[in-house]
Amino acid sequence: MSTQSYFARFYNLIFGPTVYRIHRSRNGNPRGYDFPQNGLMDKSQFGLNIASVSKQVACFTSPVWTILFYRRGYFNIETAFEATKFAGYAAFTLLFVLILRAFGRLNNQEYLNFLDVLETAKKNREVEYKKALRAYDFDFHHWPVDFRWDEVEDKKQHSKSSFWQRVSNKNSSLLKTSVIDIPKELAAYIVAHTFGIRMMYPGCTTPLRLMIDAALKQNRNKLVEEQEGWRAKLLARDGNEIDTMFLDRRERGHPKRIEPDNGPLQPSRHGNTLVICCEGNAGFYEVGCMCTPIQCGYSVLGWNHPGFGGSTGQPFPDADHNAIDVVMQYAIHKLGFKPEDIMLFGWSIGCFSLINAANTYPDISGILLDSTFYDVLPFAKKLMPDSLEGFVTYTVRNHLNLHNSENLKKYKGPVSFVRRMQDEVMNLDGPGRVQSNLGNLLLESFLRHRFPGLFDSTRASEDEPGKDGQSRALWEWLLAHDQFDRETVLQEKAVNVDECKVLLGSYISENSSSFPMLIGEGLTSEQKTQLVLYLANQHMHHFHSTHCTPLPSAQFHLPWNIESVANRFDSGGDDSGSSSSCEFELVGGNPSL
Repeated sequence: MSTQSYFARFYNLIFGPTVYRIHRSRNGNPRGYDFPQNGLMDKSQFGLNIASVSKQVACFTSPVWTILFYRRGYFNIETAFEATKFAGYAAFTLLFVLILRAFGRLNNQEYLNFLDVLETAKKNREVEYKKALRAYDFDFHHWPVDFRWDEVEDKKQHSKSSFWQRVSNKNSSLLKTSVIDIPKELAAYIVAHTFGIRMMYPGCTTPLRLMIDAALKQNRNKLVEEQEGWRAKLLARDGNEIDTMFLDRRERGHPKRIEPDNGPLQPSRHGNTLVICCEGNAGFYEVGCMCTPIQCGYSVLGWNHPGFGGSTGQPFPDADHNAIDVVMQYAIHKLGFKPEDIMLFGWSIGCFSLINAANTYPDISGILLDSTFYDVLPFAKKLMPDSLEGFVTYTVRNHLNLHNSENLKKYKGPVSFVRRMQDEVMNLDGPGRVQSNLGNLLLESFLRHRFPGLFDSTRASEDEPGKDGQSRALWEWLLAHDQFDRETVLQEKAVNVDECKVLLGSYISENSSSFPMLIGEGLTSEQKTQLVLYLANQHMHHFHSTHCTPLPSAQFHLPWNIESVANRFDSGGDDSGSSSSCEFELVGGNPSL
């Protein structure tokens, strides 16, 4: 070994990653075990963990102690000198502990074996080398990149407004821009990049990560060891590293499998369909909504938002867009799934990522939105004083603009919604108060955009229900507390499923199924109302549970596709097979309708 190699090895012993677990041993034992550490490694690592937690707590509480020190007059030359001395002692102590850990690692053959595997995998991108590395669970920062956003030619571009575009207005004077607009933009930027993004995405905060770190590791180990999960690092356009987990349910020998010699002899029922899961604002693929499509037998790809788990960065809208974009590229170009074989499943705030991906890749099979909102602004207004409403609106629209109803208008494919009746988050007025569920306005906006001719008038504001007869009937159906009450509304409005199918099928056959669909001309107000209720019942499903309860497998289904109505209309059949769950067939989400 050369002198340079010795220095490189010693550097890796000092600053190399912490190994948490060995998923599979070299002797072929499939059972995983925690990484064995000798006494020197264990004690030094404990000290480093304390230092890491102290640093994170100090950074998190910096606004408090900075103000406290300032008021007590500690900001002076003498204090700065003492602080520099303290920092020097701390750095020396930290380096000493790192060297102690390095000597402990030097006497641990398991760690030396790991370093050999890691160095080989970084130099070689072949699957067999990556497979050896995946036998370990270690600090993801040191994980080599498996896929880059620029590995494919069809690079999707999207624009981003600049600082000057946000503050400049052709109707504003130079004085107004200088005195009002620029300070407002600076204040909005500071608010969004300090507590604003952390309130919106608490999963990126240090305290939450520390609290659930053990659970994340435990569940990640289960995905790898029990479900044969394939962990990978993706490099997004903005330089963020995205942590992903892939479960392949295609049959053994499938030409696109990463490991063709492994896997089931026969694919599961839905194994050739990939479900990409988009988690909520405190959700991770290790403990999030991935469990539902896994139970259903789909191939599943989970990923963590920027700043969540092993992913780097912060989950601002542009960063989140770049993250889901590289995840989609990875699924198509590396994992080998065609867009039409990919379904997107989002929960809560993750539906914003989902809709962005659907707009960029419109040929996917469909999207399922579970417990989400039409706009994030009502949450922000609820948390802040009324006197700051104008500033809150400006900050959200320019830095944290998660406007699902507007984004959803761009997508033309199959869509289904799941509304949770006891949702303590989406029901702004509390659990059980379904009239305040922010998914209600999302459904109405969706139907109004796709079927504008079915409503007798337009809405005065997107924050309020429409005033026409169709909107009143829709909200009567939305305010029903259970399936019996919803069916009662349908019966009172004389909704006839077969007649609705005939009206839709004949229109699509004579015109097209593209959106916006201009059906409505020549129909009576009652027929329009019946069609609106029929479509609402097809697109929205109801789950009597709270916000964080995992969606049962029986509630998971392929989104309803309106083209199935035309296909059954032409063939003389029905469209009951257009939406399937894991365990039974649904007729547009309601077997009884």
